[in-house]
Amino acid sequence: MENLVEQAGQAGGAAKAICQPMRASIDNVPERLRNDLTALGPLPMRTLTAFVDLGLSDAEIARYFDLSAASIAKLRTIWQLR
Repeated sequence: MENLVEQAGQAGGAAKAICQPMRASIDNVPERLRNDLTALGPLPMRTLTAFVDLGLSDAEIARYFDLSAASIAKLRTIWQLR
């Protein structure tokens, strides 16, 4: 594993990003949305990215996590998830 991390560090930005977990910075998340991050688990940005990549709509994701669709839409905007 260490060798893989070393190779990723030498390979450049894309490979490095793949090997590092996506950690959501709560600094750029408004206070009213921080409780919603808890519902998404320990890596909320990675979780939301996975659901977006699966093609789920904001409403479907919100229903799954018992959140509002507006909260999901706002988090997607903040984290620039398409």
